[in-house]
Order: sequence, then structure tokens, then C-alpha cells
Amino acid sequence: MELFHEISQLGPIPDTVTYSTLMQGMCQLGRTSSACELLRKMLAFGQVPDLVTCSILLDGFRKRGKLQEALKLFQAMRNSKLELNIGCYNIFIDGLCKAGHIEAGKDIS
Repeated sequence: MELFHEISQLGPIPDTVTYSTLMQGMCQLGRTSSACELLRKMLAFGQVPDLVTCSILLDGFRKRGKLQEALKLFQAMRNSKLELNIGCYNIFIDGLCKAGHIEAGKDIS
């Protein structure tokens, strides 16, 4: 993160890939709130999250059992211009099922 801040101040503006990579690392460490903060910074600097970025966050929420956050993000993804793929649906349905909401997982379409 220190290197990211240094590059952000001195070098080129970070792109979506850079932010996504950092968010992936934060989610792997269980720091979904830090990943969300990176998303806010990304948006503030005019970078648009893509399907990979959103899937990283969705998976991070799923792994931490943050079903409400995952639901909000999934709904935002469905309402956006992003074309969701089977991977996004699998992440969300897996989270629902592991949380005991199997019927809700069946109803996702």
C-alpha cells in the first residue's frame, strides 16, 4: 500500500487493473473494508470498476460471510452496464447456500 500511495503521488494514475490487484490482496487478507475504501478511491479518481473488480469484492464478501454487502454489490452489478457471467452468479449463489439460504440461491436468475 505504501508503494501504491507513492506511485499515485509521483507516477501515472493507477488504472482499474492496479486497483483490482490491490483489492484482491486486501480481500485475501480478510480486509474487505480496506478493499471497499480502495473502490471509493478508484471511483473518486475516475476509474470505472469492471467485472473483475466487482467479482473480487463479491468473492471477498462471500468468504467473510458478509451476505448483506454481497447482496448490495450483486444488485448494483445487475443494475449497471456490466454483463454478468456465470462466475458472478456462482460466487453469489455459493454465498447464499453457505449461509443457509438455499431456496434464495435457487431463485437467482
